[in-house]
Amino acid sequence: MNRFFTFIFGCAFTLAASAQTADLQFTDKNGNVVPDGTTLTIDAEAIDDGFDIIYEANSGLFVRNNRSILTGASIKWTVEQIDNGAVQLCFPINCVSKDATGTFDTEKGALEANETRSLQSEWYADAYGQCKVVYELMAYDYNGITGYSNPRVASTVTIIYRYADPAGINPVSVQRPQTYYDLSGRRVEQPVKGLYIQGGKKVIIK
Repeated sequence: MNRFFTFIFGCAFTLAASAQTADLQFTDKNGNVVPDGTTLTIDAEAIDDGFDIIYEANSGLFVRNNRSILTGASIKWTVEQIDNGAVQLCFPINCVSKDATGTFDTEKGALEANETRSLQSEWYADAYGQCKVVYELMAYDYNGITGYSNPRVASTVTIIYRYADPAGINPVSVQRPQTYYDLSGRRVEQPVKGLYIQGGKKVIIK
């Protein structure tokens, strides 16, 4: 009797655990799930894009739709610390760049059934320091007629982006050329008249 009860309880527990799988989850590039509540520390790397040396710390995160139907998604992200530079997020549709603390919401977008999409979030450092961001992944039911409904938090991950002096000496300021991006988040080497993003702010070149 005890064995039978244990077996039934074990089956029920397994089914309950399976049923609690989040609609959306953060994963790494290999598809491994990043558990809810995880804190990651990402070090910046020097990248030569052919024009300049960029100090970038990339989150390396992806978002996976575990459902077999279209599922709405958005990110509520809180920049808790940013010592310098700008942090960018390109999910699920448009790119947004911020250079100050605060809580922000992306636009909503739909992920295809079982789709995995890159979060495309990174910190561009201008000097030694840190940037701490909390990413709250929101899931929605999606219908082509009624739109997005039933918002819920699917997972939360905190990332500490870090650009540290490898020699361990005191931080020093690094002077770098001004960098411009268009409204789609693409870097513009020689901006002409128009609206651009610079340092997380919209600027107009006349």
